[in-house]
Amino acid sequence: MNNIQCSLGIESISNLFEVMNSIYRIDSSEFIALNLSEKNRDGFEILVGIILSQNTSDRNAMKAFNRLKQVLGGSITPDKILSLDLETIINSIKIAGISNRKAKTILDIAKFLSQNKEFFDVLKKMESEEIRKRLLGFSGVGPKTADVFILMYYNKPTFP
Repeated sequence: MNNIQCSLGIESISNLFEVMNSIYRIDSSEFIALNLSEKNRDGFEILVGIILSQNTSDRNAMKAFNRLKQVLGGSITPDKILSLDLETIINSIKIAGISNRKAKTILDIAKFLSQNKEFFDVLKKMESEEIRKRLLGFSGVGPKTADVFILMYYNKPTFP
């Protein structure tokens, strides 16, 4: 990738949405990527949001994300996910569709992260292709989900 492509990060995208909103009155709060890009957002929470956005609208993904966050008391962490039963997770994210599969993926990743707390820090030191391989090891995480996470969380060059 050249420097122009690599320099387009989430801040540039946020600025673009601000301009579009001023012209077209777009409600950027409905775009999950912009909401997930908030500062200090945890890697697990970002990955959960991306998983919820699979095969659904941003509006429904945001509703599922916010509902799950509400059920968990304000933040989405592996430990909090593990405190819920699968059925509660499914019911919380149902609006995003494919909730059985998405809930199982989220639960499996939470179990892994509870035993591998440094996982995201370890990945940060790797190149995009190696990060992608590691993320693809999770059932329910495909190439696009992995690439969106790499771009959003690590701001590393990739193309979802």
